[in-house]
Amino acid sequence: MAVRVRLAGTLKAIAAGKAEIPASAGRVRAIIGELDRAYAGLGSRVLGADGALKKSVLVHLNGQDVRQLEGVETVVGESDELLITIPLAGG
Repeated sequence: MAVRVRLAGTLKAIAAGKAEIPASAGRVRAIIGELDRAYAGLGSRVLGADGALKKSVLVHLNGQDVRQLEGVETVVGESDELLITIPLAGG
């Protein structure tokens, strides 16, 4: 069984319009790397130069913000759901 990664907003567009992508279980950082290899540019939209999540990015593991867990080092299991999104800003 694979991790279910859900993408929203501009990330969905980078992933050829796919809202849901299966990925291998592992740490959040590794899953983002896997997605970036499949969809070039996705990783740089999510991670900063320091390898941490960009402030504008929301990543939730089974409904909980990974920043409240172990950030990009959070372990994601095979039956988990990871939601990655960049909220729109503006007025």
